[in-house]
Amino acid sequence: MNLLVAYQGKEAEDHPGKFSGFEHAVQLGTLQRHSSMFWRRNRTANQWGLFWDELIERVVVEQIDWVFLHHFADRNIPIGDALVRLRRAQPNVRIATNLADPYCRFVHRVPQSFVQAARMSDIVFLTGFGYLAKQLARSGVRNMLLMPIGYCDVRLAKISLVQPVAQREGIVFVGNRRLGRNPTHELFWNGLKRIRLVEKMDRRYGKHFHLYGNGWGKLPSARGPLPFDLQNATYAAAEMVFGGFPGATYEYYSSNRNFIAMSSGALMVDFWVKGLEQLVKPSEHWLPFRTDKELLQNIDSILDGGMAQASEMALRGQQRVRQHFSDRILNETMIQIWRDFDADRASNG
Repeated sequence: MNLLVAYQGKEAEDHPGKFSGFEHAVQLGTLQRHSSMFWRRNRTANQWGLFWDELIERVVVEQIDWVFLHHFADRNIPIGDALVRLRRAQPNVRIATNLADPYCRFVHRVPQSFVQAARMSDIVFLTGFGYLAKQLARSGVRNMLLMPIGYCDVRLAKISLVQPVAQREGIVFVGNRRLGRNPTHELFWNGLKRIRLVEKMDRRYGKHFHLYGNGWGKLPSARGPLPFDLQNATYAAAEMVFGGFPGATYEYYSSNRNFIAMSSGALMVDFWVKGLEQLVKPSEHWLPFRTDKELLQNIDSILDGGMAQASEMALRGQQRVRQHFSDRILNETMIQIWRDFDADRASNG
């Protein structure tokens, strides 16, 4: 299989796990070719025209089997007739598209540029499902599959085992204090809920609460921003991590921050999300909560003598995430899906 990936970004280092994963597949022989292009936001119409011309030319010259439009959800991508021209130039080419970000039911809907590309695609990977898949199906999108965002195993390769229980200390939260300006947006209300929860945890747990991020300076537990390359060690040494992602209404979706923390051996405590139990099981791999009271009960039970059980759950969560949700593993899953699609099409004409 010859694969061309149109990566979001300027260079391979913008997505090192994804890029390295496909390169590894070439070494294993599951891919014969991994070609790459890069796209970024704020291109001019002329630059986009050149991008599409190059992509079509390379598909023909390199005899590409699959084109993967990576994170192709910028609202200003001019699709036009580019994918129609691509199929005319190479009738047997297959197209896959993926959506990385979550989107709302009513406002902040999926950009029409993505919908247009997805309708022309053979396979569409989504990081959320449920209502999102139903919305896209009504717009004519087919062959949608849940494909979580996962974590970058290249950036996070240095962390191997969980820290011994005796070395774990603190309830860790990493995230900026940010509230949108649009009160009709789901993220506004979920973000407000997160701010109130953080403030409540600051009052309840004091210095035992390790609060990282911008905008929390007035709270006693605030420690300022945490550099990305220090997050793994911080997560691995924590008694637990409060995720607090304000997208809890995005069905089946999890931020990559949760996968990063769990891959580091942290016990994740976060908002309950419909459908997420299909990826990581509650009380086996992580602790979800539905109410503020349930969150505090979960934390208190661990602090009051439940650390050994929590560490076991953290280890199970780490194993689950590392075995199924690294960039390399997710790449292998996509390649197998493409192979199965090709085999099915060959057998059914």
